[in-house]
Amino acid sequence: QNVRVKGIDSQIAMGSIGRHYITQADDIPHVRAIGYLKSDAERVVALKAKLGISDTDFVVGLSWESAAPKIGDHKSVPLAEIANELFAIPNIRVISLQYTNPFKQIYDYEAETGNRIEIVPSIDNRNDLDGLGALIDCCDVVVSVSNATAHLSGALNKTTLLLDGNKLWFWGNQKDGISLWYPSVKLFSRDHVHAPWTPQIIA
Repeated sequence: QNVRVKGIDSQIAMGSIGRHYITQADDIPHVRAIGYLKSDAERVVALKAKLGISDTDFVVGLSWESAAPKIGDHKSVPLAEIANELFAIPNIRVISLQYTNPFKQIYDYEAETGNRIEIVPSIDNRNDLDGLGALIDCCDVVVSVSNATAHLSGALNKTTLLLDGNKLWFWGNQKDGISLWYPSVKLFSRDHVHAPWTPQIIA
């Protein structure tokens, strides 16, 4: 901000560097890094103990909304639409990874269905990325729409089932439904931004 830098002969925008290393989709696996973010192992252990997660639990981290100003609504899924399918899975525990304010949505959903979506008050999912990363690593799998949580989960190399509503270019870089950027992310893309989510959720 208002910094004048002298003595520069040329510059390149950081987002344009890739063109010098990637000219086709087959180049991506050679330059990407897998699991390049690591969660705090001690924090993961402490969280699992605090939540009482056992070996018989199947823990799903859930994020259903995007806060993107212009396209967030198109990327988001109604909580009930996605959660109802999850609770058909035996021994499941669903933990909220949602970084927008989810409390009313969760309260209304639980009151209507009796299904419990766990909130971890000690983790600020929006501002404590280290804590959110540890919470993601407490999960067996993450189910998310296209948002920051999905990218964090992919960067941690966590198995992630991604509901893609906008066909954004970076999710379009995929092979057989697997993201070329994050090999742990499996994509479920709907036909267009106004198409129903049902086929992807059932899948």
